[in-house]
Amino acid sequence: MRKAFRRSLWVLAALAAMLGAGCQRASVRTGAAPTQTHWSLATDALFAFGRASFSPNQPHVQLEQLATMLTRRQITAVRLVGYTDRLGSPQTNLALSRRRAETVRDYLVVRGVPPDVFSVEGRGEADPLVHCPNRKGAQLIACLAPNRRVEVNISARD
Repeated sequence: MRKAFRRSLWVLAALAAMLGAGCQRASVRTGAAPTQTHWSLATDALFAFGRASFSPNQPHVQLEQLATMLTRRQITAVRLVGYTDRLGSPQTNLALSRRRAETVRDYLVVRGVPPDVFSVEGRGEADPLVHCPNRKGAQLIACLAPNRRVEVNISARD
């Protein structure tokens, strides 16, 4: 018990010395882990169904907000992961999901985000958010809309 008490006093004294010398403040700034931020971009607002190019005459409010945030922070990595719904062949969906993520990347690069921070991946119909059984045609397409998205994972040092 006495040894534990002495050890605690020693640790407290060392911490007090570090605080007095400003060591803690410096270690927080230099040793801080990158912050992680996650965005999910609804592709319905960006892309026409089955397309990888932006919808004409659609405002890209989410993308503009994302571009502004990315250019104002010290970004270390941006991972873009595209998804589709279950309609279509797996090969087509995989390629479409990747092209959608690449389109988002290209948009952000034009707006000033450094191209070397990006990694791009397409996952096709993987990880659905909704399933929509017993729906057909336009109702099914509308119901599956949440699955058609681009996920953005950002690592930054603040």
